[in-house]
Amino acid sequence: MKLHLRKSVLLAFACLLPFSIFSQDVKCGEIIAGIYNYEDMKTNVSYRRHFLDYLYRANFKSSEDVVSAGISLQAIIPTEVPGVDIPFIGSGNFDKKKYDEWRSSYQKKVTDDISLDESMSRARQWVEIEVVKAWSKCVFDVNKAKEKGVVAEIIPIDTETVEFKATFVPVSGIDHTTINGKLEVTNGTILTKVTDNAFKNSGILGTGDRSVLIKLVPGRTLIVRLYTKNHTVTKKYPAILPGSIQSFDSDKTDVFPGELVSLSWQALNVKDLKLDGTQVNSSGSQKVPVSSKHTFNLVGIDAFGKKNQKSLTVNVKPAPVHITSCVVNVAVPAWVGTSGDGKEGPTLLGFTFTSEDQKTVLFEGRRGGQHDPCPLVGGQALDIPLTMMQSDLLLYTKDKLPRFHSSFTKMPHGHDQCIFEITGKFNLSDGTDIKFVIGQMRMMQNTTERDNRVINVAWQ
Repeated sequence: MKLHLRKSVLLAFACLLPFSIFSQDVKCGEIIAGIYNYEDMKTNVSYRRHFLDYLYRANFKSSEDVVSAGISLQAIIPTEVPGVDIPFIGSGNFDKKKYDEWRSSYQKKVTDDISLDESMSRARQWVEIEVVKAWSKCVFDVNKAKEKGVVAEIIPIDTETVEFKATFVPVSGIDHTTINGKLEVTNGTILTKVTDNAFKNSGILGTGDRSVLIKLVPGRTLIVRLYTKNHTVTKKYPAILPGSIQSFDSDKTDVFPGELVSLSWQALNVKDLKLDGTQVNSSGSQKVPVSSKHTFNLVGIDAFGKKNQKSLTVNVKPAPVHITSCVVNVAVPAWVGTSGDGKEGPTLLGFTFTSEDQKTVLFEGRRGGQHDPCPLVGGQALDIPLTMMQSDLLLYTKDKLPRFHSSFTKMPHGHDQCIFEITGKFNLSDGTDIKFVIGQMRMMQNTTERDNRVINVAWQ
């Protein structure tokens, strides 16, 4: 399987590794950044949650534990907990007290009852295998330079195979140790021939690197134990978990044209998850209008390169008769008083029609203002088309709209001391219309004036 490194990951490694990560002979200095892509973590909610869940369960005791897990002590690690900083940001130091305080706070957000190994596997799934390989080689080389005695590491070859590598760093003039017992492998199979196995019982582990290849058991954490004369080395490699889309649902499967459906999904160990080609998080929901029969496709790739896909189809049935548009008519049958001059002023007329409970805006529209003077002259009328504000057509049917709330606003200046007579009509999808009367209003002040009332809709 061909794997491609993300640009951001490559950039993170370029500053700390003076070699190609594909080099067979890796030489590197002190590791100053981890294997996790902290920039991606800031925007990918699923990645961040898996990382923080692992951070919580790891219960680190020292800075060595943190670095050994591939976590940077110098990168800025984002946090989901408002006002609480993860206690190893920027300084390069590990503060156990602050870390414990963070764990206590974060405990309230933990919902999954999973093991540490499972949480590490979930976090590690977001890291490219080649990055893990390069980082593991660096850890091995760095440990050989600063530790004494047996040094070992598990280095991935691909998603199915790893290399267990060990050596002996001289201690007080002693340059080797004796292997006591065969290499113990749990959740894996040694691929190296018995005759070539460098970790035979009673064998010698010297200063040269020794290694064997091990085939992983999918979905299980590999554990390797090397028993030597004075020391037992235990190394774990987190399971590479197969992906699955656990659920993909819609609240409705039969809708009217333009009606909204609410899609929800939950995926595990799946990267690059896309809903109809658009990137989404591994769990989420989304409201989508459906105008014609449509099949939604949720597709992602797991660490093995396997495509995980689920689909669901939403059918569209003929819509009931519904309102398609609205026009109000504003007439000025007469001017009253002495200051009503009938001139075209910058008056602004605004209409908002909502549901009777005023919770849903159905139509809005306006005319007037400095750049759109309303030509309201006594004895004349003006049509104002309103904009339909909702895509859910059911809101505009007889069952849903027996009445509506009308809000009319006149904003100055001009047209003071006049009478407005307001009517209108709803155009319907079957070609007919419904006329309605808002009524006659006396607007007597050269200030903002409003009128609110509930109007019956005369459905047939």
